[in-house]
Amino acid sequence: MRVLFGTLILLFLFDSCSDKGKNDASSFLDERSLIAIKPFFENIESGKYEIAARDLLKSNENIDLNDSSTINLIRKFIELNQTSGRFVSYKILRKKTFQNDIGVYCYLAKYEKKFYRFTFVFYNNEKEVKIFKFSFDDNIDAELEEGTKLFLN
Repeated sequence: MRVLFGTLILLFLFDSCSDKGKNDASSFLDERSLIAIKPFFENIESGKYEIAARDLLKSNENIDLNDSSTINLIRKFIELNQTSGRFVSYKILRKKTFQNDIGVYCYLAKYEKKFYRFTFVFYNNEKEVKIFKFSFDDNIDAELEEGTKLFLN
């Protein structure tokens, strides 16, 4: 009985320290970030891979779409979508906000043949929330390991 009670208290403390429902400031950042993330995935679902990447990145006028690194990122993103099979779904893996200034959102993007981690970093410059960085990879071992720790112990 003590173990059960102690476990419930720990779960309550852990839940109250999590990011969800943190405060209105981070909710504002979350809301504005999702305004960019949702259409991004909708474009992928429609097969508009280049539009998805370009629209996301061009929402920040400080990102030069004609820069060689940006062109390379978009090219690799299109290639990923063309070689991974049909896009299946996406789910949030992890979210971290730093006050109302920076939001990092990691998503699991599931394709027919493979899955990827898409990472979006947003910045609130006090006037608006803008994409700061977008990246993707298939090395999500750390997230998988972290997510299974509770089940393995």
